[in-house]
Amino acid sequence: MAKPRPAAQLDREIAAAMKHVSVAKLFAWRPKLLETIVDIDEGRLSYSPGKPLRVSHLDTPRGAFMILDGHHRAVEAVRAGDGTIAVELDSYVPRIERAGGAYRSYVEGERR
Repeated sequence: MAKPRPAAQLDREIAAAMKHVSVAKLFAWRPKLLETIVDIDEGRLSYSPGKPLRVSHLDTPRGAFMILDGHHRAVEAVRAGDGTIAVELDSYVPRIERAGGAYRSYVEGERR
């Protein structure tokens, strides 16, 4: 059985996985995004406002990211006029386009 990693090592790994990205590089599944906007308009805000978004890379030349968790935080940041937001790259989710995602042409400004 593998030995558990010490807390300090886990903290370093989490910090290494986090970075700030432009909100313009964030993309979301449209139905979830629309549901989130309705939630926020009706006063249902993020349960964890200080937590970074969990994202996966979209395999595009522009280096965009798909939001996996944190839709409310992302919309709240955009509405607050924030230019960047903290994200954590989810290394357990494959890059979206390599897994057959449908967003590459959207991100690159093309239609399928």
